[in-house]
Amino acid sequence: HRVHKNCVHGVPDGTKIRREHDGSFSLFYRDGRLSTMPRCEHEPMAMHGRAWKAWTQYHNLDGFTFMSATWPTPPAPSKPTSSEILYYWPGTEPDDNSFVLQPVLQYGSTPAGGGMYWAVASWYVGDRAFYSNLVNATTGDMMFGTMTAQSNSSWAIMSENSATKQSVSLEVDNIVTQTYAYCVLEAYNLFNCANEYPAGTTSEPFTNLVTDVNGVSSTPQWESMTKDPRICNEHTTITNPTEVAIV
Repeated sequence: HRVHKNCVHGVPDGTKIRREHDGSFSLFYRDGRLSTMPRCEHEPMAMHGRAWKAWTQYHNLDGFTFMSATWPTPPAPSKPTSSEILYYWPGTEPDDNSFVLQPVLQYGSTPAGGGMYWAVASWYVGDRAFYSNLVNATTGDMMFGTMTAQSNSSWAIMSENSATKQSVSLEVDNIVTQTYAYCVLEAYNLFNCANEYPAGTTSEPFTNLVTDVNGVSSTPQWESMTKDPRICNEHTTITNPTEVAIV
């Protein structure tokens, strides 16, 4: 999802975000403050843009109520550029792909901040995008991410560095039925496959994958997907319903 830079916003950990029926947003902060934002004046760009390189997806029209995944922090690229961005994330979307709920492990300078190091944050990306503060990660740290349906069409997005026990979360209200579950590699401004992807590894596994449908555990039925142009032959492998990898 590509959202205009004027419509991308950082919010404190634990903020509740509600998309109103007119497209505006209400933000409820843990300290009791409330703020509002009008509908973004810029239409979002292609929902699954060119940066989606490879991913697995599980489509279930009955609707997800929970997803969780663990995935490791890979090594840094051997010769990173100042403009490259890598995102590895699990997430969920509705059937029209109009927004995504995602705990995101990132490398590079992104709208959420960061730099030439790994960090994780919780994101909601639709016609506006909201992200939590970042939690830093080092190579080998395991990330744990959950997307959990709560009452009244509300979802919680939690991102945790399991090694440091630091976590960040967002809550989003007025969420329609989520029918897609994903594990995704999203990459921007990559030109050299050997130097700009994680060094010394050819696989980023997502493990302990759990999906619930209508509150009941559902065995994921993953499908491998790619989007061209792929200059580095990015693709996925599916080991079993609870383990997939970006390779």
